[in-house]
Amino acid sequence: MQRSGLIRQKSKTTYDFAHLTFQEYFAAKDFDARGDSDGLLAHLGDPWWREVILLFVGLQRDATDLLERLRGHDLLVAGAALADAQPVETEAFARVAHAIVAGLKGRIETDSSRRQGAADALAELQRPEAREYLAEQAREEGQPEAALAAVLALGKVADRATLNRMWPQLGPTIRLLHGGLGRAGGELRKRILLVLERLGFPLVFIPAGEFVMGEDQSIHLGDYWIGKYPVTNAQFERFVNETKYQCKQDWRSEFTPGKERHPVVNVTWHDALAFCKWAGVTLPSEAEWEKAARGTDGLTYPWGNQWDAGRCNVAELGTTPVDQYPNGMSPYGCYDMVGNAQEWTRSHDKEYPYDPDDGREVLVLRPKSFDMFSGNLDFYVAFRIFCQM
Repeated sequence: MQRSGLIRQKSKTTYDFAHLTFQEYFAAKDFDARGDSDGLLAHLGDPWWREVILLFVGLQRDATDLLERLRGHDLLVAGAALADAQPVETEAFARVAHAIVAGLKGRIETDSSRRQGAADALAELQRPEAREYLAEQAREEGQPEAALAAVLALGKVADRATLNRMWPQLGPTIRLLHGGLGRAGGELRKRILLVLERLGFPLVFIPAGEFVMGEDQSIHLGDYWIGKYPVTNAQFERFVNETKYQCKQDWRSEFTPGKERHPVVNVTWHDALAFCKWAGVTLPSEAEWEKAARGTDGLTYPWGNQWDAGRCNVAELGTTPVDQYPNGMSPYGCYDMVGNAQEWTRSHDKEYPYDPDDGREVLVLRPKSFDMFSGNLDFYVAFRIFCQM
């Protein structure tokens, strides 16, 4: 207790482990040493004992009978146990494993209340056939809820490179994720955001409320999400390659090797709209862009009211990676809201005061520094994705 910190003293006569995993492991070892599977399985249904049961299954040389009993009681626990079990080359083991996998597939397709748990259990199996099934479900447009569950399950266990191999067509996947975000809450929302980030499309949440627009106009906006970074060359190239889209301008002229993480430039407003349609998002309005850039207090720059050229790219030497200036991010965590490249919104360029009902909500090219540095990168045009709540 004094040297390792593994054990804590709770009272004069009682102790516990600093990490619950130790307690669970030694409990599983104790049941295994006594051969008391019946005593342990009597705790099935109690979440406190779930990990102990899974560890106990993993300790067995042949867990076939245990898996069969678990399948009859709780299919999701059986799936998790199968992921931990030592494989045995017998027909009985293959039969029970097949039954568990088939049961999980059935729940994904028909049981909305336990769909995500079944998809997660299937993904944890690390079996090629299970992953391929989930990848196919993720591409199934006729069942969007099942498709979303499959995407989230794979996104939980697979790295970005694996996900990209599973989904050579990225557009349907990110459209599914963006579409589900507005309806999601709690843990589901966190998981959608995590997968979007792993796929290279991180979002920033902008809460509802008042903010100062322009010099002194108070505007109220509802909740929305906006891209953490401007759209990059790599993202735009993925869109063009998947859709065979013919751009109106030569965006590739500024996309030289090594600029994958630079903002895409030389794209028209219609090019930006086409990308957004592919990704399942929209361009932000003028007001939404400005609130994301300056916060609620009418800051002159994203970082404050004092100019600091070291916080952004205004050197007129071309673009830089979109994550190069973390010290220049906005109060909400958006990068490159000043410098690097100009950005499209969906609003017309009209004079203040701002009125969303005056017909302006179509398009405008926002200067990248609240009109303080017009002209420094006039030949560049970039855009930032936006997801309405």
